[in-house]
Amino acid sequence: MTDPSHCEVSWFSALCDDDYEFLGVSDPGLVSSWEHCRDIALTAEAAGFDNILLPSGYALGIDSLAFAAAIAPLLRRMRLLAATRCGEMWPPQLARQFASIDQMLGGRLTINIISSDLPGQTLASAPRYARTVEVMQILRTVLDGQPLDHDGEAAVRRVRAHPRGRDWRFAPGLAAVIGAGEWDLVHIQSYHTFVAPMAMAAA
Repeated sequence: MTDPSHCEVSWFSALCDDDYEFLGVSDPGLVSSWEHCRDIALTAEAAGFDNILLPSGYALGIDSLAFAAAIAPLLRRMRLLAATRCGEMWPPQLARQFASIDQMLGGRLTINIISSDLPGQTLASAPRYARTVEVMQILRTVLDGQPLDHDGEAAVRRVRAHPRGRDWRFAPGLAAVIGAGEWDLVHIQSYHTFVAPMAMAAA
């Protein structure tokens, strides 16, 4: 909502094969496609809606963030409410996608956090919502530009490298961190550094 003096009025883009002329009656002409969902979004903006929900479904339809990135250059005013199911994507990468799409939209991206089950996985409410809180905390930290040292269900440990702003770096604390823990994976973000050989030696 761009004007705080009025109530936000939003619409729904049928990314999940859930558009019907008659409720429950399938229509091949209304299945989710780029052209159909694009037209819904553009019509909603032309009609004056403030926001439009881009739902997320793991069985059918179009990915909400991929669609948001594609439609962003075609919109001039309306916000996008992109649904995101926590646990489907590595949170730092998800934060990067949020930031990129928000930049494309000029700050008009909004997020609908989902705590539902993942494909092939059924969890009780408590662990699902705990996972959501964990992902939201990581997203908020990364999007705020703060360093992240997170120890959750899947531990992520970042080690400071020096000097900043150069194309070569050295991480003196890396060997100690790797040697002190039992890690399944060591990810090196960049190359042409002293970090990779130190990580390989320590592992």
